[in-house]
Amino acid sequence: MSEFDLKKRRKELYLTLEQVGDYIGVGKSTVRKWETGMIENMKTDKILLLSEILKVHPLTILGIDENIYSNYFKLYYNDTHFYVPKKFEPIKNFLFIEKCCETSFNIPKNSYLVIEKKSEITENALIALKYEKSEEIVVRKFNKMNENLIIISSDDKDEIIDLFMGESITILGEIIYYIIDENTLK
Repeated sequence: MSEFDLKKRRKELYLTLEQVGDYIGVGKSTVRKWETGMIENMKTDKILLLSEILKVHPLTILGIDENIYSNYFKLYYNDTHFYVPKKFEPIKNFLFIEKCCETSFNIPKNSYLVIEKKSEITENALIALKYEKSEEIVVRKFNKMNENLIIISSDDKDEIIDLFMGESITILGEIIYYIIDENTLK
């Protein structure tokens, strides 16, 4: 299937064909066929499970050079990790991930937002905020006018929020990146 040697890796981890097959939910003959190249097309869910048990990245199984990750660092969200470009690494201590609850500003619903905590938000920046009542994370555009915050939703309806009304929303920070899929960066 790829230049990555599945059999060698399985044996390095002292795993049998049966153990790998049981973990993935296939028979040992299927695992043997993957190892010998008799089956070249694996389904995504099987690649993910195989990468878990072999303790390698899914792209490694597909034969994609591991050095591709040298320009990225890992950022964690619950039990999942994402690769974020190293250009953000100097500020990675101030980065975190939240899941978006709605589609706005061309960021699809359920995307993972890479958010930077800042003491001051940049004018016209996309921000992640949490409404206190619903606890949902949403994307808005930030503006400031006198002593008011103007939060703009993607349908251009402005919500004017008084700076002293901190109970209604929490601004989590600026969105610097978003991730549609576990390993697809946008």
